[in-house]
Amino acid sequence: MSRILPFLLLLTIISACQSRKGNNGDLAITNAWLRPAPEGGMSTLYFTITNNRSTADTLLAIDLPISSNVEFHETRTQNGVSGMYPLGTRIPIPPHTRLVFKPGGKHVMIMGLQKALVSGDSLSATFHFAQAGKRMLKIPVR
Repeated sequence: MSRILPFLLLLTIISACQSRKGNNGDLAITNAWLRPAPEGGMSTLYFTITNNRSTADTLLAIDLPISSNVEFHETRTQNGVSGMYPLGTRIPIPPHTRLVFKPGGKHVMIMGLQKALVSGDSLSATFHFAQAGKRMLKIPVR
């Protein structure tokens, strides 16, 4: 028993560390990508969040090292006019749902780029959730 206890403790620590990556089964961020853009310009971030949990969560923010001005938007048509509308600062994610951020729909605007985004590059991002905490992933530019 004395040999098993340290092993179980190590497994618990490893499991806790793994749960903070972008995907851990209960809340997954997939299909993330950024549009190329020049330094000083704007880019768009797209991704899918799948909440397999029985409880809701909320996307609070996304940190990117190349801009401090990141906003959630949606492209939609109202009264025959298409436009881009802000979604606010908190994005609710109901239980057992998939939230898709895609061209022509929900998306993340990244303004005032401190560096050009070039196809083939990738960028680290941190997603902040009310319940799931921080999720970090590398996002390709394409």
